[in-house]
Amino acid sequence: MPAVRVLSGDRWRWMAFPLGLFLSSRLLYVALGWFEVLYASRFGRTPQIPARLLAPWAPLSLLGSGDLAAYARIAQLGYQQPEDTLVFPLLPGLAWLVSLAFPVAPTLVVLGNLACAAAFAVIFALYDELEGPSAARWGLGLLAAFPFAFHLADGGALAWVALSTAGAALLAQRGRLGLAALVATAGALAHPAALAAVIALVALRSRSPVSPLARLALALAPLAVPLAWGILVVSGVLRKLPATFFARFAALPSRPWLWAMLPWTALVIAGVLLLLIRPGPRWLAAATVATVALLFLMLGPPMARALAVCWAALLPLGALAARSPSLGMMTLATAGLHQGVYLFFHTYQLPPT
Repeated sequence: MPAVRVLSGDRWRWMAFPLGLFLSSRLLYVALGWFEVLYASRFGRTPQIPARLLAPWAPLSLLGSGDLAAYARIAQLGYQQPEDTLVFPLLPGLAWLVSLAFPVAPTLVVLGNLACAAAFAVIFALYDELEGPSAARWGLGLLAAFPFAFHLADGGALAWVALSTAGAALLAQRGRLGLAALVATAGALAHPAALAAVIALVALRSRSPVSPLARLALALAPLAVPLAWGILVVSGVLRKLPATFFARFAALPSRPWLWAMLPWTALVIAGVLLLLIRPGPRWLAAATVATVALLFLMLGPPMARALAVCWAALLPLGALAARSPSLGMMTLATAGLHQGVYLFFHTYQLPPT
């Protein structure tokens, strides 16, 4: 199993690829943002964001998730509606802290992108340990080009979910179970989808030097977050959700944009199946399914945001691309082209993603 580079002289060379890939993709997002501001009106479209945000912060605002408004409102007014309790407290708390000195929406976008940069580095390190540097480069490239990966740049919870799940898995892989549990717990405070990291912690707990009982307790510790949150707010949530929860999914088959997602959903499913049938850590497959399922259930349709945090499913696809570079380049080009199109559609709500 290849080891991650740890010598100080080599550390920056190791980080050059994930951080370079992150910066280049952000530059493309910002360039597309300015392009949309300048030229989209010629297509008869106007961005679905407030003008007060668009004017001074155009590229950042175009990436901004609709969740940013909810974070700012909860930070200012508190949890007022039953649906608000589905927003876990980390990002509203961060929005409150940010609001003391900076504009909330663009600052949360910047902080979310810093979390995404750290996630790229951590995912690359984990890929490298599991499959080697070539597969790691291809796998991370596929993640950056994946059509819905721009949701990792929108200031919402997904970048924090990616960082915490990959970070907890990497730390558990290295036998640092206590720190891994802490990272997973912090991620769960941003979004419960980060609890998928518990699967990695349970699967890798034997690598920790502590006693078996302590290993199990540490691996399951992040589950205390939704338990504690549920004790505080579950009664209000349960009064509201039964009438609306399943209704969100009733119209799925009739939505035309759903079919545009099917090829990329199939790609993620193929990655999960490869994780199951090929030699290697099968817990990655279970963690991917759990992450996407939790995001889909919590966010509801559309499911593009759920597919954005599919980093584990792209590891075996990166390994295949390393063995067949022509296939890898074709997949990267196709995915990157679709990401640009979907980002434009997302920004201008055509169709919603």
